[in-house]
Amino acid sequence: MPVSPPTPSPSVDNEAHLTLDYLLRRMRFKSDFPALATSITRIQALCGSESESLHTLCDEILKDVALTQKLLRVVNTAHYRRASTDPISTVSRAVSLIGLAGVRNLALSLMLLEHMEDKVHAQQLKVEFLRTVMAGTLASELSHQSRDAEEAFLGALFRNLGRLLVAFYLPEDAEQIRALTTVSDEQPEPLSDAQASVKVLGVSHEQLAGHIGQSWGLPDGLLACMEFIGASPVLAFHAPFDQRMLSRALNDSLGYKLQHLFIDLADVAPLLYPDAGIRKGGLDDWVRYCGLHVQERHNASADALVTAEVALILFSQARRQGYAQLPALLSALARHKRRQHQAGW
Repeated sequence: MPVSPPTPSPSVDNEAHLTLDYLLRRMRFKSDFPALATSITRIQALCGSESESLHTLCDEILKDVALTQKLLRVVNTAHYRRASTDPISTVSRAVSLIGLAGVRNLALSLMLLEHMEDKVHAQQLKVEFLRTVMAGTLASELSHQSRDAEEAFLGALFRNLGRLLVAFYLPEDAEQIRALTTVSDEQPEPLSDAQASVKVLGVSHEQLAGHIGQSWGLPDGLLACMEFIGASPVLAFHAPFDQRMLSRALNDSLGYKLQHLFIDLADVAPLLYPDAGIRKGGLDDWVRYCGLHVQERHNASADALVTAEVALILFSQARRQGYAQLPALLSALARHKRRQHQAGW
């Protein structure tokens, strides 16, 4: 399928535009993402079944990265979506729009991983696909509302779109990036994924995914998920626990090395409110001190929301105390922790 060039962005320099243009040319003349043969076979059977439900078919499609991406790309074109309708961001809606025959044809149009001549490349792609599905599954499981689970799955899936595009269409570049992010005797301190992709491609995987996603007409919600976090700091309460857990899970499941700055609100809060008398309190202690009314706690989405609410109060207090920029607050926090250490706290 022809791919239109993405809208130029001032944040992407000339070298990045060269990479984007080259990738788009490769995509025009090379077949779409390969799909797993088992998924294709199962989808074909479900499309022809009179007893299986639409929900079962959608679940099967969500297991296959290639088919999911192509399905959403196709249904967001002008041929299927009228200008007045909202972008289509769920597989269930896409299937109801394109029909079972359309799903079957899409599945058949994808090249199978097992039929690729380069078996090493095929295996590398399979690993990337499985990592992506794992990320989507984790995001879905973390969704508190069942109606949000599918969009969370898709958001996490498309979050890895840039890495998958490079792995399939630019395998030599993908290998260079893997080498730069791997610990070795010659490279005891490897680069982060973002640093390595910029060094090799001139653009990060996230920027690449965003521009390709725009050219495919993906909904803004998915594009936002694809750019989520980026190189931004990560906020958490008792951050070392979250940092260790996330680092281990991302490395084991996705092969991703987490190198983000973590800001521990459990340290920031006593710095900004020394008179509160809460030196080593938990999140609930600070929720009560801040006067927040929390209806739900102790699940991922609810805890993330209340942490964000506490963070907003803390950052407002930081500005009142003269810490208008994050570096100033972090410097004050470092001095505060040194004083605590010297005092034997």
